[in-house]
Amino acid sequence: MRAEVLLEGRGVTKRFGGLTAVSQVDFELHRGEILGLIGPNGAGKTTLLDCLTGVEPANEGTITFAGQSLIGLKPHQVVKRGIARTFQVVQPFPTLTVRDNVAMGALFGSTRAHKDVRRAQTVADEKLAFVGLTNKADQPAAQLTLGERKRLELAKSLATEPELLLLDEVNAGLNPAEIKTAIDLMRKIRDEGVTLLVIEHVMKVIMDLSDRVIVLHHGEKIAQGSPDDVTNDEGVVRAYLGEKYAKLLALDR
Repeated sequence: MRAEVLLEGRGVTKRFGGLTAVSQVDFELHRGEILGLIGPNGAGKTTLLDCLTGVEPANEGTITFAGQSLIGLKPHQVVKRGIARTFQVVQPFPTLTVRDNVAMGALFGSTRAHKDVRRAQTVADEKLAFVGLTNKADQPAAQLTLGERKRLELAKSLATEPELLLLDEVNAGLNPAEIKTAIDLMRKIRDEGVTLLVIEHVMKVIMDLSDRVIVLHHGEKIAQGSPDDVTNDEGVVRAYLGEKYAKLLALDR
């Protein structure tokens, strides 16, 4: 039996003046699933996440999480519902310790740790252990490498104790060893009961990690399915590599 639908969007549209960044996008994400979201630069991927989290309210459409509408909610309200996210550009509080950065996520994002500093610090230590940063807990966040800052971002998001985690290019700028660590971490997060929606440009990550993939191009959904189905779709190849390569793919068949 298929898992319940945790997150669902119908006709999600976002405009900025005369530019339509996301156009009539339908999607659903099942509990326990890892859903990949791919597309060329400017396809509308991050804008869609912004609509889901209240950063940029959708102009049209419906978005529901666990059966309740997210339309009209502010980002802090979305977090309290059980949705956390990371951002492409990681921006920790540089002068705070690594532990205090994560504790801030617990204090302001988790309904259980809210206003309980001691519990927030306990949660922070748990999440730092989970992402492998225990030995950095007392250092200022400014001293971390890029790969470590990415793991700190994950720990901060996990400290809000989400049911759903939205990851926006967490592997950007990482080397192959760091990417492997990140993939292993994402699998561990899913094993802990957190559902994942992952924006990614590294196709190895999408192929190795995702249960299903959605492809956006010019703000529209052009394909969805298994990683193999999507990466062999002529429309997807055309969007990424151009008409010439799409024709070659068709001839190979």
